[in-house]
Amino acid sequence: MTASDDLRLRLAEAERENLRKSEILAHTSHEIRTQLAAVIGMTQLVRETRLTPEQAEYVEIISEAGDGLLTLVNDLLDMSKLEAGRLSIEQIPYSVRDTVSDIVAGFSTQLNDRGLWLNLDFDADLPDRVIGDPGRLRQVIVNLINNATKFTEKGGVTVQVSVDADDLMSVAVTDTGTGIPPERQAAIFESFTQADDSTARTYGGSGLGLTISKRLTEMMGGGLDLISEVGVGSTFTARLRVVRDHNASNDRQEIPRSELFGLPVMVVGELSEAKREALARLGFSLDFVGQDQPVERLVGAFNDGSPYALVVVSSLEDPLSVAEAMRARPESRSTHMLILTTTGTRGDAAMCRELQIAGYLTSPYAPEDVARAAHEVLAGPAPLDLTLLVTKHWLRERRRRLNLLVVDASPTIRMSANRMLEKRGHVVVTSGSGSEALAAASARKFDAAVVDLELPGTEGVDLIRQLKAAAEYELPIVASTVSSDTEAHVAAIHAGCSFVLARPFEINDLVTAIEESVKDE
Repeated sequence: MTASDDLRLRLAEAERENLRKSEILAHTSHEIRTQLAAVIGMTQLVRETRLTPEQAEYVEIISEAGDGLLTLVNDLLDMSKLEAGRLSIEQIPYSVRDTVSDIVAGFSTQLNDRGLWLNLDFDADLPDRVIGDPGRLRQVIVNLINNATKFTEKGGVTVQVSVDADDLMSVAVTDTGTGIPPERQAAIFESFTQADDSTARTYGGSGLGLTISKRLTEMMGGGLDLISEVGVGSTFTARLRVVRDHNASNDRQEIPRSELFGLPVMVVGELSEAKREALARLGFSLDFVGQDQPVERLVGAFNDGSPYALVVVSSLEDPLSVAEAMRARPESRSTHMLILTTTGTRGDAAMCRELQIAGYLTSPYAPEDVARAAHEVLAGPAPLDLTLLVTKHWLRERRRRLNLLVVDASPTIRMSANRMLEKRGHVVVTSGSGSEALAAASARKFDAAVVDLELPGTEGVDLIRQLKAAAEYELPIVASTVSSDTEAHVAAIHAGCSFVLARPFEINDLVTAIEESVKDE
């Protein structure tokens, strides 16, 4: 045997060993994810029950530990796949606005509790539906926001989504944190590297998030850029190529302009261009004023015979004080008010009702949220019911009530999914086997089904096809799986699934997938 033959044998053996290690890691990750799905699901349920402050603190620690463990498992598995060249990108239709809005909303409580603001803006020209990999986009954005929140003690985080003429989409995450020294900026994209040696000890984390995010954005036709200044903050911009979904209709709920066209609306404080455009699309006549002018302008407009229909108080340090000063004037009686604030505090809702404020949104809120809230305040039930306060939660509750079938082998996951979906107003039927699911789907009509692809005794893809056939009506299906194998996800999509969720998942992810799948039908 020659030296070259010996080298080839050694290389082949090394490749087999690496493959074996990858398979062991994948199998172990599968088992860990199965257990984590139950732990995280039940923790979410407990968080929504009545808890003492001490209990709430303990549950929050459990939740954070579970999320941290899940992130570590996912990062290690993804890094292994990237190194082996086995990680691929899905190509399925999804809504950019809905996907990013739900991601950002998941961080709102965490930042609000720390006294930090969280802003979200969309470019007006952003296509609502594109074809790509929403799961990997979510992974990148979550990594960037996690990174931003670690190093921000004052101020907050802004997420801005835009697209250029060449359909290159940018997601910029800007923080007001410590910043990164120039000599460390290139190194932070390397595996197991953080901004400084004390970071891992102080904040935790594997140091893989940015490395994986950079590789993922490159696989999606873009990249990951950094601009940072010590003492000022950092902006990480993820760029990825998007393909517009020309076969999809415009899913965004259009709000009738006829009943609102020409109504005078005063905006007090700062409002991003995207949110201004969202209000302008309703046909309002917008008047932008500074914090020291609203009372004077309010009285002047009333005396001129053209009182404001709505006052929007936006992003001020104490918006309720501004509203209170206006409400002290009798000229404000016919004017509705909408508060947009970066952080909410206990007692704000009671204060809003006392001041007859009709709408109150806390960050993060998308431009469409502002438009919907303004519409509900002026044209919905809010003007007729002074006890009603339009909030983000109220806007979500106005969505359609659905009849859902949840199919899962785990009694714990069935219970947690059932309780969480019922709390959001949906009617849920659960099933623990493929045969039970087929019987249920043929016996009654469901708006959508959530199906575990790892049900014992059945192939997940085969069950999807059988459910579609047994239903005898168009049944949207959201699949859930502990597998991170992209080929398995694609096979489920080809079998008729609208979405495939990797377990464990947040309840907001599941609700969004269900609503999107129903909307697509």
